[in-house]
Amino acid sequence: MQILSMKNLNSVGWWEFRRVTYNLILVPFLAGSLWLGAFLVSQTSLRNMPVEPLGLVFMAGIFLVLANLAYTIGWLTEILWSNGKTDLTRPYRWRMWIWGTVLSVVLAWLPAALGILIFLLHLFH
Repeated sequence: MQILSMKNLNSVGWWEFRRVTYNLILVPFLAGSLWLGAFLVSQTSLRNMPVEPLGLVFMAGIFLVLANLAYTIGWLTEILWSNGKTDLTRPYRWRMWIWGTVLSVVLAWLPAALGILIFLLHLFH
C-alpha cells in the first residue's frame, strides 16, 4: 500500500478541509463546559478553593491539542482500513466525521458534568 497515493491524498484533503469546522464546533462547547463547571463549583462550599483561570485555559489548550490529534486518526484510519482504496470508504466519511465530532463534544462537556455532580452532591449533603 502506498500511503501517499492520489486517492489517499484526496481522503486526507477531505478530512483536513473539515478540521476548521470541527474546531469551530468544539471550542464553544469546551468554553461553555469550563464556564458552567467552574460556575457551579463556585456555588458550593468549594468556592474558596483557589482556581487558577490560567490553569483552565491551559487545560482547554491541552484538550484541544489532544482532540486534534484524535481528529487525525479519522483520515489515518480511513487509509489503513481501506488498505489504500479510499473509494471504498468514501460513503462512510461523513458518518465517521459526525460521530467523531459528537464524541469530542461529549468529552468536552466532562468539566460541566463534573461541576453538576459536585453542585448536586453539595446541594443534597
